[in-house]
Parts: sequence; C-alpha cells; structure tokens
Amino acid sequence: MIIDANRLKIHRMHSWFSSSFPTGGFAYSHGLEQAVSDGMVENVMDVGSWLGHLLESGSLWNDAVIFAHAYRDIPLSHLPRALAGSRERLEESLCQGTAFSRIAGAMLAKELIPDVLPVVCANAARYSEMPLNDALALYLHATVANLVSGCVRLVPLGQTEGQLILQELFANIEVTTLKACHAGLEDLGGASFASDICAMRHEDMMTRIFRT
Repeated sequence: MIIDANRLKIHRMHSWFSSSFPTGGFAYSHGLEQAVSDGMVENVMDVGSWLGHLLESGSLWNDAVIFAHAYRDIPLSHLPRALAGSRERLEESLCQGTAFSRIAGAMLAKELIPDVLPVVCANAARYSEMPLNDALALYLHATVANLVSGCVRLVPLGQTEGQLILQELFANIEVTTLKACHAGLEDLGGASFASDICAMRHEDMMTRIFRT
C-alpha cells in the first residue's frame, strides 16, 4: 500500500503540538497562577475572557506574529526574546523551545537551533513544508489548551468546563491566525497588562505549583 507522504507530515505536526509532546508545558501557567491567587480569575467566564484577551492583544498575539515571520525566515534577531516582558516569561518560552528543538529536530533529522518556542516551532513547520495557517493554528490551539489545562487545576474547574472553554476559543484562535499571517512587525504590541503584571509578580510567589 502506498501512503501519501503529506499525510505522514500531518501526523508529525499533530504530534508536535500534542499535550504528550515532552516540552514540559504542563509546568508553566503563563502568570495565571498569580491571577487565580489574586482573585482575578475565578470561574469559567474569567478564564475564557483572560485567554481571549491574550489571543487578541496580549502575549499570544505577539507569539503568533513572531511565528508567522519566523516561518518566512525573516531575520528577527533578539526581538522575540525582548517581547517576553519578564524573566519567567522568557524562561517559559526558552525552556520549551529548547526541548522542542531537540526532539523535533531528531524527528526531522535536522538541526533546529534552540530559541523561544514560537520561533523554533515555526522553523520546524517550515522545514516540514506545512502550510503556515495550519501550523500556526495548531500552535495556538496547543498553547491555549495547555493554559486551559492549568486553569482546570488552579481555579479549579471540571474537565468538561475546560473543554467547553477551549471550544469557545476556537473562533478566537482562527481570527488570530488569519490576522497574524498578514501582520507586519509594526503590528506587534500588547494591552493585556494584568497578565503581564501577574507574570512578573509570580516571580516572588512563595507557595506555587507552576514554574511561571
């Protein structure tokens, strides 16, 4: 039986952005642990709103724009790292990006230079010849799903509630994907200040479950 090589690439892409892919994403809350502790995120509506803002005008929007430019092999220098906003945010992205580069590189039989997560994932997608919009949508889906999983443990929420939140964010993910694919570097920026501040304050959190 002849198997279409493009179908195998799709399987590999889904593997990369699966929760079982060992980047250690489960250990990072992106500042949400601090937000929950401060009473800023307390229920299903809060979680959906918080993550929706990150996709529209926060760190996930910037990640999406950086992903699209890295996919096109546009030189970015230290810009992606400068956008991290705090020590823990940078650590979160670099640690996952390093783990991803090692394992995905082995799967591609190609050296992937360690970098922040969206850059490494975009490079892997380009080498794998996957369409930008598909790869970026999967990247954002995986990132949001990981944060929802963290909220299920932190708030806490039920597993069904978590999946319903994720489903409600599918449209947000698609909108961000489409916009980011056509955005320029001048469109980078953010207005999710509460999230950024929580990520900074988490560095001094005494009792914690997550690394960030």
